[in-house]
Amino acid sequence: LNTIIWEESLSHPGAPARFALSLDGTDDGFENCLLLDHIPHDERANPRMGDEATWHPYAITLWIPDVKCDRCHLQLVTFMTDAIHGVPDGTECAYSYAQQAGKANETLKPCKVVYHSCAPVRITGTTPRDQYSCSLPSFEAELDWPFMAGKPPASTYFAKGDPGMYSDDGALLSGGEPIEGCSNFFYCEPATYYKALVIVPPNASYVQKVGECAKLMTATSTPSSPPPQLPSPQQSELQPYSSPPPTTQPSAPNSDLSSSKPCFADSSTVCRLLDSSAEPTIAFRECFTEGVQSAPGKIAIRMPMSQLAAGDLVLSDQRTVARIVVNQHKGLKDSAAIITLQHANGSLAVTPDHIILLDGVLSAARYAVQGSRLSGADGSDVPVTSIRHSFAPIINPISADGWIVVAGLVGSPVMASTTTEALSDLLFNPLARCSLSLRAAYLFPSNAQTFYDSILEAFFNTHLQQLLNFNAVVPPFFVPLVVIVADICVVGSFLCFMFTWFEAVVVTMLVAMAALCRIKM
Repeated sequence: LNTIIWEESLSHPGAPARFALSLDGTDDGFENCLLLDHIPHDERANPRMGDEATWHPYAITLWIPDVKCDRCHLQLVTFMTDAIHGVPDGTECAYSYAQQAGKANETLKPCKVVYHSCAPVRITGTTPRDQYSCSLPSFEAELDWPFMAGKPPASTYFAKGDPGMYSDDGALLSGGEPIEGCSNFFYCEPATYYKALVIVPPNASYVQKVGECAKLMTATSTPSSPPPQLPSPQQSELQPYSSPPPTTQPSAPNSDLSSSKPCFADSSTVCRLLDSSAEPTIAFRECFTEGVQSAPGKIAIRMPMSQLAAGDLVLSDQRTVARIVVNQHKGLKDSAAIITLQHANGSLAVTPDHIILLDGVLSAARYAVQGSRLSGADGSDVPVTSIRHSFAPIINPISADGWIVVAGLVGSPVMASTTTEALSDLLFNPLARCSLSLRAAYLFPSNAQTFYDSILEAFFNTHLQQLLNFNAVVPPFFVPLVVIVADICVVGSFLCFMFTWFEAVVVTMLVAMAALCRIKM
């Protein structure tokens, strides 16, 4: 037995967690060695990503198999299973990698948003990991794990189907029925929506505190007191069930968790369409196929991302066109830390917290390692061959659908979002897709770019810390209201920037009508 602890910085009601173990010396094999699944989410959790003191602790004791490996990876996966993430009430989703491995129903829709965390571990058991056949049912039996009963099979999840309650120090107390009727994306009041089904007995194996990491549970419940300082080796050592407790804690991922500059290196290139009626696949070929770029009668051109402006049309995948809302940092020459992910056919250079498709799921770029798979514009896997860190000028065109096909100065492109992990829920929120700001930028693209360069960029740079502090304390159920109010303020300021007050009123009505008519972006 070994207690594993983690913290949650952004809450999602009923979102389950899962632990798995890789093969030795690789990050493969997780789907063949699940350690525990359907771990309940704490419905009392209400953290703020920008305020580490509010991050919510969890602790679960796992049954570690009697294996020997010098460098396995312990993987924690959490699944967003609410309507905003593509899983409406009454439906279910499956983990895409489990489907690919034949471990989950391939006919189910995949869970769209999945968070991954991994820690390298050394296990000093007897059977080489690569020769060991893992059995989730046997691990559950050893723990007397009750939370699979009445649930879908492993790696398959009901909408908001795994709620629970935990103590202040992260110990699991109970598990409940799927949450229904709550439209909040971040917090569902337990007194209203939580109905307990399983009460955890105090002597349950999976809540016993075992190992050095368990010592952190007491410290986590008192944020005012710093946790004890334990060694931070390159690898952590987990002991199998027949061995003494471990002596070190799992190493944490890169600590650069937040950044105010979710951007691309300004040397990045994109495919800009010169003809709005152009076929996307033909435009892609003209932009990124050798020998075609200079052909006459072009309908698209490969160009530096820094030259884009509001209103330009770009590829967001090989078959989709998106409109640029504004191009951030175009008016200001700014620089930031950059991670360059080199692949066999080119490179992707972004800031560490920039959201990309990594191993098929949305992840911050800093989690990429050699061998991680980027997503090509056609959806194919593009393995990362090397990683380089630098400091470079930045640029960030915001597209209407949140995605863009991007490449280096040479080579083939991959897909990336145009947001940071702290804002990904907001950018991919349906409210953002039908905002007045988006419609105004559609109707007046050049003015929108000028307004952003001269007014908004300076405002955000000056008041960034206050905005982050505000974001850290605003209750989740107020977020939609805050978005709507901010949207109205931005549009009002934009129209006043462009027109007299009378003209602004008239244009506001036109923009509202355009929003109601759902102009295609």
